[in-house]
Amino acid sequence: MKPKIIPKSISEYNKYKGNIDKLDQMLSYYSFSNRFLKWYKKVFVYLLDIAVYNSHIIYNRDSEEISFLEFRKAFVQS
Repeated sequence: MKPKIIPKSISEYNKYKGNIDKLDQMLSYYSFSNRFLKWYKKVFVYLLDIAVYNSHIIYNRDSEEISFLEFRKAFVQS
């Protein structure tokens, strides 16, 4: 049987897709989604959620590790 040739773009996607799955999972736990918001407000809130999650990853990398919920609470209080 011949080995399958996989394009580089597909192998790169498969290599990093776990991070996207984790992002979607974490945002679904604590997401502010309101079905009454206009589409552009939903996009803004989603991008804000992504920015908060990315800052949580950087914070955990550079200092003590805290949960995403604790980080969001501290973010809102400050």
